Amino acid sequence: MKRAPSRAWLLYLLFFFSGLAGLGYQSAWLKMFATGFGHEIPATLAVVCAVMGGMGVGAWGLDKRINRSQWPARWYALLEVLIALWALLSTVLIPPD
Repeated sequence: MKRAPSRAWLLYLLFFFSGLAGLGYQSAWLKMFATGFGHEIPATLAVVCAVMGGMGVGAWGLDKRINRSQWPARWYALLEVLIALWALLSTVLIPPD
């Protein structure tokens, strides 16, 4: 029996670039908050708490809904778009100092 070609590499590539973008967001937010807080340690704490807290609340609130969904990839795409929009909006909301 012939198996269909696996597209797992495409998902791995997508996850890799998603994580890379997340690190970029964190670096940008760290620099933006460091000027506002006046020091990098409180800025790092704020950014790490916001990112980890957001992931925890998102997993807690959406886990069952996404697991029951017929289209988990659509959820993933929607959440990635929302993250990108929030990143763009944060450049306007966080004033440069």
